[in-house]
Amino acid sequence: LQERGIRVDVIGDGGGAELARAWGDATGQRLLLPQAREAHPALADGLRDADVTCVAVYETVAREDIDRDALETSDLVCFFAPSAVRAYQTLGLASRPQFWGHGPTTRAVMAEAGLASIENPPW
Repeated sequence: LQERGIRVDVIGDGGGAELARAWGDATGQRLLLPQAREAHPALADGLRDADVTCVAVYETVAREDIDRDALETSDLVCFFAPSAVRAYQTLGLASRPQFWGHGPTTRAVMAEAGLASIENPPW
């Protein structure tokens, strides 16, 4: 964003709740949150003292042309979003590789799906 001349005021470390904490006091601020249709409410909830307007600007849609062989033979599957976990679950794959999830929200969805996340990826 900064390379394109857009000022960045707050950078969070983690998911929406962590970003809301990094934001600090948002009392009285008017905030627009462009987000996915299925966005987790943690950021908006964390900014509850602000006037928050959430607008769904995109929808995550799972691809149908998945390389199932690559998924079946992988040793480690890395998830960076809850929607990726949900899409993976619909595939009904028989293999059980190790799983790693980025961020607390993604790991919570993994746990709900019965996919245990390893603590530290091997890189």
